[in-house]
Amino acid sequence: MKITQRPATGLPDIGGSAAVGNATDGESAQRHRSGDRVELSQGARLRAQLRRDIGDINEVASDRVAALRAEIVAGTYHRDSHAVAERFLVDVAGELLT
Repeated sequence: MKITQRPATGLPDIGGSAAVGNATDGESAQRHRSGDRVELSQGARLRAQLRRDIGDINEVASDRVAALRAEIVAGTYHRDSHAVAERFLVDVAGELLT
């Protein structure tokens, strides 16, 4: 299990294509004049939104790791199994989207 800086609750609220951000009319016209055009799939927009909301998922929180080690050594480490299962499912969903 990775210890990261992700939000503690489920998946973030994902908006439509406007949540990702669209080109302005001037930018859109420039792309059409140059012949280049980019269309993002719904999956790509979702992944982009998740990256913005979650941040760097590979960053390890050293302070949290140290605190957990201290709890384990002291014998006070206890976690809610439902919360652990929910977090696991969120992690799996996030990895499937990358």
